Amino acid sequence: MNIVIISSEFPPYTNWGGIATFNDNLSKLLVSLGHDVSVVTYDAKGNIYSSVNREGIVIHYIPIKTKYKLVNFIYYKLLTLLPRK
Repeated sequence: MNIVIISSEFPPYTNWGGIATFNDNLSKLLVSLGHDVSVVTYDAKGNIYSSVNREGIVIHYIPIKTKYKLVNFIYYKLLTLLPRK
């Protein structure tokens, strides 16, 4: 079965609490049961539209963009302050 998990929190970049840990454990369990798992999330460091395969889980990173221009402005300004790998 193809399964997509959509969440704002998924390790390693947005591992801020229980939701991220739950999503990580759930996706690993589903892969171990033979399912194809994809996760749609965002990278707090600002990678835009990238995909990686980690332990059989395809993780799609998308940019954050809201309908609120001020929120977008603040978010992207904060990204410039974060160190890049």
